[in-house]
Amino acid sequence: RFVDEFRALPAGAAEPIDLSHEDAAQKLEDAVGRQVEVLATVGKIYAGHPTRVMLEGRRDLPVIFFDRQLFEQSHIAAWQGEFVVIHGTPRIYENKKTHRRQVEVVVDRVDQIRFLGLPRTQAPAP
Repeated sequence: RFVDEFRALPAGAAEPIDLSHEDAAQKLEDAVGRQVEVLATVGKIYAGHPTRVMLEGRRDLPVIFFDRQLFEQSHIAAWQGEFVVIHGTPRIYENKKTHRRQVEVVVDRVDQIRFLGLPRTQAPAP
């Protein structure tokens, strides 16, 4: 239901991108600098500074939390394997050592994250 509702949303200010679609990686690259809504499942989480949450799809998308407290308040770790929607602005990150470039989204507000059936992240995970 959550996924169907996302896919049925009319076009708005933020472009909807479903990471399970084949064209998701290209859509993310094309949307660098513009607002998007990304639907995906929560994958691996790499603790540290910053904390990286991998959204899983045909190509994974790193979601970056520079603020550890914000990461904790988001409760996103409890939702591994579940669908979420991340609202944000994709940007290009270049690894200083490998010079590999990838698209990522930085979360700096808890209201950038929506969970299945919940309007905001204040509710605990199931």
